[in-house]
Amino acid sequence: MISKYFLIINLVFLVPIIGFVLIPELLNYNYLPPIVYVICSHFFLSKISKRKILINTLETRLFFIWFLISIIFISFYYTHKLNNLANIAGIAIIHFSVISTLSTYKKWSKFIVSLCWFLFCFLILNIAIQLLPISLGEFIFQKVSAYTDNTTNFSYVTLVESIQNFPVFYPAALPTMRNHGMAFLATLSFCICISLLIFPEKIREIGLKKYQVIIFGILCFTCIYFSYSRTSLIAVMMIIFVSAFFTKNKVVLISFVFCISLLIILFLSQEELKTFLIDLFRIDLLEPEKIGGGREKIWELHSQLFALKPITGWGWILPYEEFNYDLTTNPFSESGVSFLLVTQGLLRGSIYISLMILAIVRNLVRGQKFFFHALMCFFSIFLILHFTLQGGLVGATSSIGTLSQVLLAIALYSEPAKIDNLNTKTGSFKP
Repeated sequence: MISKYFLIINLVFLVPIIGFVLIPELLNYNYLPPIVYVICSHFFLSKISKRKILINTLETRLFFIWFLISIIFISFYYTHKLNNLANIAGIAIIHFSVISTLSTYKKWSKFIVSLCWFLFCFLILNIAIQLLPISLGEFIFQKVSAYTDNTTNFSYVTLVESIQNFPVFYPAALPTMRNHGMAFLATLSFCICISLLIFPEKIREIGLKKYQVIIFGILCFTCIYFSYSRTSLIAVMMIIFVSAFFTKNKVVLISFVFCISLLIILFLSQEELKTFLIDLFRIDLLEPEKIGGGREKIWELHSQLFALKPITGWGWILPYEEFNYDLTTNPFSESGVSFLLVTQGLLRGSIYISLMILAIVRNLVRGQKFFFHALMCFFSIFLILHFTLQGGLVGATSSIGTLSQVLLAIALYSEPAKIDNLNTKTGSFKP
């Protein structure tokens, strides 16, 4: 029997895909995932959880303060009130929904279990599709990812072609995601593998062997590696480093470092590591300041806008045309910190960033003893890196944005695991 949590996660990802496939020109279906998540979570989970929203922790108090300040700023300072309200509402309803339906350990651990199975299935299914001929894979990709001639992103390339042509710039993408979407889901899956190896009893609970988890972890890293996502590569390095803080079994850490290093060496065609890293991270030695894939242009715009409205910010809609910024060729929000500060201002932005930091801190200590907290700590580390370098968590639109906000909320408001329920069904890694 498919769990309710597993069904909700699938719907969040399938709704925009179905919309783009069936009626591609009707509307922007990326605004549906947060609505679908909240409606489904309360429809399916309301009977099993009637928890009231209480402001009884630092995290919930900070979020409520952020929400109230947001409403005030929208009412008095921002021009595009409806767009700003929609953005704030999307984030708020997800956080309130998590507090009311998934904050107890019994519930949020089940949700994370379902997410783990979803990520495993989704990644394996998409990699299987990538074995199809390039023409068929590209057709599927264009259909389900809303890819158009005006899309300022990479076109579809199979994993096989990316490996064959490495190090030429051919980023791999899932048939249902662009290359950064592939890297996002593969990195979350990599976090699961690391957490399972730190807590091997969980591996036995799901009926797998340690070598199977290691193989899948290497597969996840392969997908990340050939997606050319620098954000995910940095996240993997940090997660491996932090995992040493959680585990006493250094063999696990050494095994992963050895396997990943071996994978890099196998595909390393350059004579020097320095040249390899320059190509991988796309650094121009003649213009070393241009290391952000075009983000230096939006950093310049954000700095100008922030100087004009440092406290309140500009709101969700920025005056790109007034400052002669071309959205068709330059990034829109692929710089989370600067985008957040210029849209929300220093006051709201600082509170929001502090929530991300708290999500890591509150799970860091508990992660030494409990599987789910270690996993949530890894998730949070990756989410804040994704936010910093790519703009994730600045809103709740799209399936990835919704999932990111749900994971942040769980990491912030969930009750800690208890020793007496580690061996119960609710603490088990079973679907």
